[in-house]
Amino acid sequence: MQTRFADITNQALNALWEEDPVEATFLGIHTYDEVLPRTDPASRDAYNQQRAALLTQLKEFQQRSAELDVEQRLDLELLTSQLEVSLFTDYEFILPERRADLYPFNALYGVYLLAMRQFAPLEERLVVIRERLSDTPRYLIEGIENLRRGSNIPRVWTEIGIDVAKGGTSFYREFIPKLARQEQSLEQDILLAADKSLAALEEYSRFLTGELLERSDGDFATGEDAFNFLIQKKHHLPYSAQQIKEIGEEMVTSTLRQLESVAADLSLDETWNDLLERIKQDHPQRLKILEVYQHHMDSARQFVQDHDLVTIPDRQHLHVVETPVFERPTIPYAAYVPPAPFEETQDGFFWVTPADADDEDKLKEQLRGHNTWGIPITALHEGYPGHHLQLCRANQLTSHVRKQFSTPVFVEGWALYCEEMMEEQGFLNDPRSYLLRLKDQLWRACRVVIDVGLHCLGMSFEEAVAMLVDVAKLERPNAVSEVRRYTLTPTYQMSYMIGKREIMALREKVRSARGMLFNLKDFHDRLLSYGSIPVSMLGKLMVGE
Repeated sequence: MQTRFADITNQALNALWEEDPVEATFLGIHTYDEVLPRTDPASRDAYNQQRAALLTQLKEFQQRSAELDVEQRLDLELLTSQLEVSLFTDYEFILPERRADLYPFNALYGVYLLAMRQFAPLEERLVVIRERLSDTPRYLIEGIENLRRGSNIPRVWTEIGIDVAKGGTSFYREFIPKLARQEQSLEQDILLAADKSLAALEEYSRFLTGELLERSDGDFATGEDAFNFLIQKKHHLPYSAQQIKEIGEEMVTSTLRQLESVAADLSLDETWNDLLERIKQDHPQRLKILEVYQHHMDSARQFVQDHDLVTIPDRQHLHVVETPVFERPTIPYAAYVPPAPFEETQDGFFWVTPADADDEDKLKEQLRGHNTWGIPITALHEGYPGHHLQLCRANQLTSHVRKQFSTPVFVEGWALYCEEMMEEQGFLNDPRSYLLRLKDQLWRACRVVIDVGLHCLGMSFEEAVAMLVDVAKLERPNAVSEVRRYTLTPTYQMSYMIGKREIMALREKVRSARGMLFNLKDFHDRLLSYGSIPVSMLGKLMVGE
């Protein structure tokens, strides 16, 4: 029974990786590095039939789950829900025929991962880079055909696709030639493949701007039923969209009260927003931003180590680099690309979007987003003990299912939990950082309300932007970039605050159960030992609920 389950599990994982070669590369599975996804209708139908057949076999194991060990039962529940969600998403949303950004993003990111991750000597990686570049024209043409037959295409998604494609031109013109020059025997082949990829990307861009944009009048909202399905099946949360919205509204209100209280302690005649505007004027020089992030990343790691807050994995490294040009349209501040779960080398990349606007007013707004007192919060959120540490720990698991499975309710919830936990422990010991953390918490609370609003309650794009600007006090260009991403990722944006809330509640349950024996490091280490799985499952594992 257990051997048969392991065989079916491996078949299911390999099917998922074959279907999405870029995701496989991201995970560190290099069987499909030479190619890009097949998204024509016949291929998609074949993949769905295969997933449905595998799902039927997995559900048979559920009837005899007592014959599996604890680890396998956990894997069974997670893999079953993963397949259910992937089937539902494909049939319900038909994204290959609606999302214009998918094709340039996969083409660019699929090569970027092969270039940046040093899982093999550069010469070997350049061989598969050449092959994936050679497959790019086919993939982009396939994208045009899919989008041409598609319907209900949101204008904002097409606009994002145009921006991603525009950013990708410099990738082929500058990044790839620089890379190719490092291996003369392959240089000409790679340059030729890059030229053909660039030509295909330019054709794709012309299609988006000249044909698709004109008829992009669809709705990005998932609808409440689909949103509830994702909440319960993808994240294993016991809430409805309406309950999530109510939690978010309460979080907005309570965080505003905290901000007002802190502001009153800091100043007799300034509101919290006035104080923030003054605080955000203090920022690094434009060309020093990356250096300052690196300093605070190092400081956060040292603090975690000195205060013995959680075990830092061995043999991992975090690189602080500029956000790739093709990713900047949807990443206004910073983001994190984790090391591959299935690779021995554990190198993560912390992307920092530079302040490079041509317009002077926009440049000032970008710089304020990288202010001196907010950078330490971002550094600990993305690095130590946040995303990088947590995901490196998850990558140490022996379970292949849990190495590749992740819910943002845990991943983003953990990183946001770390902000408050590090403040409790004394890392953020300046009132200005406390004010910035609460301001960021308000932003994440607004995300909860906006996530449900955009996808279930008819909130418009402009209403969502206005909430981020008027309530969370984001700079408008960054608010626009944020909401563009929110339209693409239903249930993701609520994950930060909901996840933090669930982890904080679990910590108190474990503290209550352990009493005087409770130890914060032990709690953190055990919490991270299961991977990036739903917090509801962790409750059963850690306190027997």
